[in-house]
Amino acid sequence: MQAKKLFVVALTAVALSCVSALASSIVVPTPHVGTAGAKDQGNSISDPGTGQLEFAQKPQATITGSSKGWSSADCGKYQLRSNSGSAMSDTLPASGCSMLTIENIDSAGIATYSVAGGSGTIGGLSSLPISAGRRITFVSDGAGNYRAFINNNLEVRGPSSANVGHVPTYSTSDGKNLQDGGALPVVPPQGRLTLTSGVAVLSSDVVAATSVCYTPDQGNLVPLYNGASMVATAFSEVCQTLSDATKSPAAGAASSCYDYFVWSDSGTFRVSRGPAWSSVTSRGTGSGTSELERVSGLPANKWSIANGPSSDRGTWVGVGCTDSGGATITMNFNPSPAAGGSANMLGLCNGYNARLAASINADSNDSWSYTTAAYQAKDASAANGITYVACEQGTEVDAFDTEGALNTSSAFRKIGVGYDSTSAPDAASSVALVSPSANSITAMIAILSKMSGLGRHTVTPLEYMQAVGAGTWYGKDGTSSAAHLNVMIVKLRI
Repeated sequence: MQAKKLFVVALTAVALSCVSALASSIVVPTPHVGTAGAKDQGNSISDPGTGQLEFAQKPQATITGSSKGWSSADCGKYQLRSNSGSAMSDTLPASGCSMLTIENIDSAGIATYSVAGGSGTIGGLSSLPISAGRRITFVSDGAGNYRAFINNNLEVRGPSSANVGHVPTYSTSDGKNLQDGGALPVVPPQGRLTLTSGVAVLSSDVVAATSVCYTPDQGNLVPLYNGASMVATAFSEVCQTLSDATKSPAAGAASSCYDYFVWSDSGTFRVSRGPAWSSVTSRGTGSGTSELERVSGLPANKWSIANGPSSDRGTWVGVGCTDSGGATITMNFNPSPAAGGSANMLGLCNGYNARLAASINADSNDSWSYTTAAYQAKDASAANGITYVACEQGTEVDAFDTEGALNTSSAFRKIGVGYDSTSAPDAASSVALVSPSANSITAMIAILSKMSGLGRHTVTPLEYMQAVGAGTWYGKDGTSSAAHLNVMIVKLRI
């Protein structure tokens, strides 16, 4: 038993000795991690660097000069190209080459490649420029044409006739190469004109504002024409005072209407007025007016505007009409009732992103007498009407008038709504007519629903009383200072 143990110990010692000898004979090479200047590229399989995988073959000597006709003998190799900062023009072999890799190691020179003989293409192009510092691999299709891979990525290029900002699509002829697919859909203006900075949609009255702002609403993009196409342009809120004459033709004037345009003033985004309209319902035509024309489907200034955008460079966004008392703009939604009415004004409209708005006008007078067989403005006051601005011909406007009246006789009475008239209801207005017994207060309602004309218009409540007895019309119901029998309401999108 003791002899057996000694034999095992001896055998173990021999085994350990063999393992030690074998380990000492194995040489593990030190990894080559590349030089400090080439860690991002590497030079070969043994010097891979830390960037992309590199090619197995080492680069050949650098080829210099302004031109080089590469031959089939150069193919399958990794070539270097330079020309001391100047451009290079090289040709690829028309045949006998399956693949060729060339790195442009020049500091600035662009290398342009084409196929010898002029019949072949590179990525569907007759020539392909490669900027300094880029590596390109040309792969032949065997028929004298090449595909190009730049820095190991497929180079995607379209024809030289392609336009910046257009949509690239695959060619209908081969389904491989790219072609100009046309302009991107034009993004409509995403902002709104407002009288209060930072408030895109007004809900409270603003009286006699001295500035107009264009502020983001649905987004912060607006298309601006650059001479070739509409370019979606990001913007922040911009404002212009109505007295400004440096970026508009002149300071604003009372009782005038103006188109508003957004534009690029040498890179500065602005909102500016055009020239004053020839009337409050017509902007006029011809040079020196605010006439519009469509560019890529969107209205723009047809004529250059003094101190503002040149022709077609201003994107139209809306209209502002000033108050009768000066170069200010007012938006009345729900002013306090006033004797004879509050002369409501909705002086600003938006060509895009319009919202439904309502304006209410109530006469605070308790009552007034009128027994005449002819229409007059409610309470003989045009201030009971509501004036608004329509940005476009055909803007829908709806008006509602309620009135209460009494007559000592059984006289009939009627009401209607005038459109730019204080003497006759418009053809689009209903006429409410009642003939009650004597001394009975009756309530009536008239409705106008109309496709408005362009620009500034006024809808006015009208009243008519048969000329018998004594007629009385009521502003309030006689029991409460807050309850009005006479109210005018206008609704439209502005």
